[in-house]
Amino acid sequence: MRTLTFLLLTAATWAQPNCPVHGTVTDESTGKPVAAAKLLLIPQAVRPLPSLLTSSNPQGDFCFQQVDAGNYVLRAQRIGYLNHTYGQGLILDVQPGVELAPLAIKLTRRAILSGTAMDGDGEPVANAEVRVFRSLRAPDGSDPDEVDNQETDDRGTFRFADLKPGTYYLGVRGRNEADRDYNLPFLDADGKPRQEAYVENLSSTPIVLQAGKDVTGVLLTTRKVQLRHISGKVTGVPDPHFVLLENNGNSSAVPVNPDGSFFRGGLEPGPVTVELRVGRQSRGKKEVDLTGGDADGVVITPDDTPVTHLNIPLQFLSEGSGPQYHPPAGGFTFLQRSDGEGGSGAQTNADGTLQFSNVVPGMYNLLVLWGDDDFYVKRILLGGRPVDGRKLDLRHGNPGAMQVVVASKSASITGQVKHDAVLSQAVTVLVVGEGTGIEERAVADQNGHFQLERVAPGKCRLFAVEGFHERGWSSEVATKLEAKSLAIELADGEKKQVELVLISAAEVSAVR
Repeated sequence: MRTLTFLLLTAATWAQPNCPVHGTVTDESTGKPVAAAKLLLIPQAVRPLPSLLTSSNPQGDFCFQQVDAGNYVLRAQRIGYLNHTYGQGLILDVQPGVELAPLAIKLTRRAILSGTAMDGDGEPVANAEVRVFRSLRAPDGSDPDEVDNQETDDRGTFRFADLKPGTYYLGVRGRNEADRDYNLPFLDADGKPRQEAYVENLSSTPIVLQAGKDVTGVLLTTRKVQLRHISGKVTGVPDPHFVLLENNGNSSAVPVNPDGSFFRGGLEPGPVTVELRVGRQSRGKKEVDLTGGDADGVVITPDDTPVTHLNIPLQFLSEGSGPQYHPPAGGFTFLQRSDGEGGSGAQTNADGTLQFSNVVPGMYNLLVLWGDDDFYVKRILLGGRPVDGRKLDLRHGNPGAMQVVVASKSASITGQVKHDAVLSQAVTVLVVGEGTGIEERAVADQNGHFQLERVAPGKCRLFAVEGFHERGWSSEVATKLEAKSLAIELADGEKKQVELVLISAAEVSAVR
């Protein structure tokens, strides 16, 4: 009788209507319910709220009771399955007294990929780095996506347990820091090491992983290759400098000693380009061949290219009827290179002025650290001339003083992403300025509602992108998707409400 009573109480618990967040967990491949899955409802709020935990019943159903109003992300996990985040991070907006539509959680069975790295003598390769890639090379010619990596153990074995179903390529490279005489490039199907950029360490044979089906016994065969070194001297350059080595697609910066000498070991046999750099400027190149052995006594002499560094004073000017901006003494403002290769920082003086020193010519973006203040950059002037957008062209000599006009009363945007049903995947709303790239972003909830605060007034475009990934976005992609974006212009302090068209993940992939 006690057992019967317990079962009736359990059934009643799952049947009660007070379930603001509820749904069903199933196996993605079979569609069968998954019992005993753990589900975690995580609040996405500034004020602290506790995370909530529940489990699925034998029918795969789950229910969260007594959920405070707010935004949440739902995660699920079960032994034998990959961890799952609902909608790739879709925001669930819980309102008082409102029950969300049932959520369908589909878990993917875990598949194990394991094997051994061996050298040409049949001995295991310990402490080698095994890498997993989605492709041999990215479609745009850049480095392929590396999704996971790990070191082999003392038996040369490796084991990956968190890979999604799909096609993968494996690579392996040595990590024996105690013995730098040997490298371990991966052998291709014909027994020759691949020597092109990242691909030199990649298997030419794809490995297909299916849900719940382990792939074991993968054998990565390597061979030992004696590494080379290069040494030499730089003459005729008094400024701080370094040499950049390009060896089989791999780049490394080598510092030059005060007497002009330099040394670098651990290089693979083959051609090496030695390039002298002063700051970010190239001052000369020399080709060296390490196929037959080491190279010593290499002399690098700079060419006649003039070395140019820019010194740019900056002044902040306030505009408008709102609060005036006073940069904090000791605070930093940055010039970031548009190519992502570093930049220059300047610290604010006690009188509010600052200066960027020894800036290498190039294209830059200005980054101001506002803190909690409601300010934005209204416009930038270089040498008294307005800058188009926020990209700073510093490629053609010293532009003169920089003036940054700052205003308060930033704008805000609220709205909804149009869609046919409840969103099942995270949608990111992007604010893309004219010539500035992504300025702000926000994630819509399951109903497509979103809110953007502290948006700089002016012209911009709004994109609602499903499954947004930074790596897959570029100015070219934005241009191709303009027809599905919304062009707006914001006034100071304006609160604008908009409706956006959903851009699916498939549409983004199609134009990449």
